[in-house]
Amino acid sequence: FKMLLSSLPIDTGMAFVMVQHLAPHHESLTSLILSRCTPMKVIEVKESVQVEPNHVYVISPNKFLKIKGGMLYLKPTPEVKGIRTTIDVFFSSLAEARKQNAIAIILSGTGNDGGAGCKAIKDNGGLVIAQDPTSTEFSTMPQNVISMGLADHVLLVEKIPDILIKHSAELVLDTEHII
Repeated sequence: FKMLLSSLPIDTGMAFVMVQHLAPHHESLTSLILSRCTPMKVIEVKESVQVEPNHVYVISPNKFLKIKGGMLYLKPTPEVKGIRTTIDVFFSSLAEARKQNAIAIILSGTGNDGGAGCKAIKDNGGLVIAQDPTSTEFSTMPQNVISMGLADHVLLVEKIPDILIKHSAELVLDTEHII
């Protein structure tokens, strides 16, 4: 996240929602850490919030995050053992809300969370970018999306902003230009 945000211009007109696997019962310092990497405003989502361009939104621990009508909503995570599909939940709601304007970026991580959500984004005409697995600390998540045939681009993190800017210029513009 830090490398991606530090590589982005601050005036893309896009909103960035950072969803990661967090320890369920510990305070997250993600928003504080990321705010040091970008001049964009970084907000930890603790309640429903209107998404604004050129802002960064970070998920709170022990929550699912969804988007609908330009608003981010938190949902409690069910008390189940095993893998939480935090990324799939968000990407699936993003696919429904933004259709062909949705963009998913899968960075370093373990497991297969994100695969089903990326499929939903692709099924709705959106864009999927995977970090080049050779440049990750943990390659399982991007490799899973690549193996599923869902990645439109496989890139080093520092190359992702170029694709985002080029793609955003080609998006179907509407009143909710939110990615």
